[in-house]
Amino acid sequence: RNYDATRPYLPSSPYLDDEVYRNGMPAEDHLWGPRDFFKGDFYLHPECHFASEIGYHGCPSPDSIKKFIPEESLPKKHINEICENPDWLIHAAGMVPVKENNPYAYRLPLMISHVERIFGTTDVSLYDFAKMSQISQAEAKKYFIERMRVGRPQRSGIIWWNLLDGWPQMSDAVVDYYFEKKLAYYYIKRSQRPFIIS
Repeated sequence: RNYDATRPYLPSSPYLDDEVYRNGMPAEDHLWGPRDFFKGDFYLHPECHFASEIGYHGCPSPDSIKKFIPEESLPKKHINEICENPDWLIHAAGMVPVKENNPYAYRLPLMISHVERIFGTTDVSLYDFAKMSQISQAEAKKYFIERMRVGRPQRSGIIWWNLLDGWPQMSDAVVDYYFEKKLAYYYIKRSQRPFIIS
């Protein structure tokens, strides 16, 4: 009001005033939810008109991983080994090497479950797992963008999270810390063209 009395202002995430809290979902929202399958009910039926933040994890390339995970900590037999490994836990965005005290330790098994959901297995090499994880992330980001686009005029937009990692980690960034573009980068570019068929 002090700077522009001619336009209404919508306080947005993470702020919710009492009226919005009492009356239901705001016009915009962070669509994080259960972080389960990207075509699940939570993502299929968003109540908000504008998704001010949404993301989905994707593994960096093996070349990038090998720059920040020591050779002895790379999975030997099965990708699930990473869930208990201190070197991987530190790079799950928690910066804590033990699972019990790391609030983001859930991200590693979550990324694995996303791959299992689409491909039916994670009994693959690190190279194949990274590729499968990036496909999962790319399909999810494409789906989120297109769901919002086909919802017009009720749905008005989306801010996908995030573009670039600030340090080497397993995350929802589409460009990793070493400036390697993940597959999702190209899916997003295509999904955001002025004209798409959905």
